[in-house]
Amino acid sequence: MLGRMHEPMPIATLAHTRPARHVAPGLILFAAACLTLGGCSFAAPLQPSPPAAPMPQAGTPATLELGLAPGIGDAGGTAAINVRVLDAYGAPVAQIGVMLTSTDGTISPSLIGTDFGGRGSARLQAAPGFVTVTASTTSGLSRTAVVAIQPIPPAPPAPTPLPAPTPMPEPPVPPLTVTLLVTSGTAGTVTGFSLATQAIARATWTFGDGGTASTTAPATSHTYSVAGTYTASVTVIDTRGRTASDSATFTIRDR
Repeated sequence: MLGRMHEPMPIATLAHTRPARHVAPGLILFAAACLTLGGCSFAAPLQPSPPAAPMPQAGTPATLELGLAPGIGDAGGTAAINVRVLDAYGAPVAQIGVMLTSTDGTISPSLIGTDFGGRGSARLQAAPGFVTVTASTTSGLSRTAVVAIQPIPPAPPAPTPLPAPTPMPEPPVPPLTVTLLVTSGTAGTVTGFSLATQAIARATWTFGDGGTASTTAPATSHTYSVAGTYTASVTVIDTRGRTASDSATFTIRDR
């Protein structure tokens, strides 16, 4: 008995020497699936979503629009500035103050308020060239744009004056003529004198007996005290300065 070697115990006999452990069938299937697919991953627990951002309030300025239009022609040296304020929903916002600044020139007015359409306007006056304009609101909105100021065109040259027309020569002034007419009478009575002439300014009379007279009318009278033959003369001048003279000889009879 002592010299006899023990024979190895059969494997089946060894397997039954330890108590068998019970494995759930589902766990076996899960392990087999992981081995077949090449591994398994485990999802992390779901985290709660962050709270949604609040919706913007209507009527709160959200957009600032800025438009610049340079003046041309006689409006050179200027530019029109137009702004518009909108809320997040595209609706105009009224009574919003907008400050305007520029890199050159002056803006009038430099602070504007939007109307019920959300709009406001101003005028820039500057030297020709590029000018940067900035619009900003008290709520923090800002917008910048560049405008090219146009030069004022030079004034057109004054028209060349036309030469003065050559005056037409006046027709020659005809000479003044006069004819002395006498209605002779008798001594001691009135003798009448008249003129056949154009309009006169003055007449100077000489009656031949030493008597003279000056009138503005083309007629006069004179009384001779002594009968005889007399020569009377007259010199007239008209409104143009022309003069003429005439004389007449006549007889005064006795009464």
